[in-house]
Amino acid sequence: MEQNKTILAVDDQKHFLHLLTYNLKKTGFNVTAASTGEEAIEIAKLHQIDLLVIDYELPGFNGCETVRAIKRSESYRDLPTIMLTGRGQANIKEVAKAEGVTVFLTKPFSPTELLQHVQTQLDPLHRANSLDSSYL
Repeated sequence: MEQNKTILAVDDQKHFLHLLTYNLKKTGFNVTAASTGEEAIEIAKLHQIDLLVIDYELPGFNGCETVRAIKRSESYRDLPTIMLTGRGQANIKEVAKAEGVTVFLTKPFSPTELLQHVQTQLDPLHRANSLDSSYL
């Protein structure tokens, strides 16, 4: 798979955002970072992104509200989205799934696990087969 895909990474915890972007860049992806939902929405308007990796708990717009706003754009309606959270509550997962989140990961998770999901979400053939199993 070509690695020149652009990922928008969103998390308000600076240290975690740094680790996230570091691991994605190390694997060969172009990464743009944001620390708020509002910032992520503006970046998505200005730059073409191939994948969204976003934390649920953000100041201002939460992750689901941000995903909803970004996916209003026709060009992002089918944007693969990985949501990260420190909470594994079923209601958050259901809301996220309804907003079009394709993978839901509960922190802590390994960089390898995240990168496997990233690769799968950027590969349309694998993505179609993985949607339901990604909500474990």
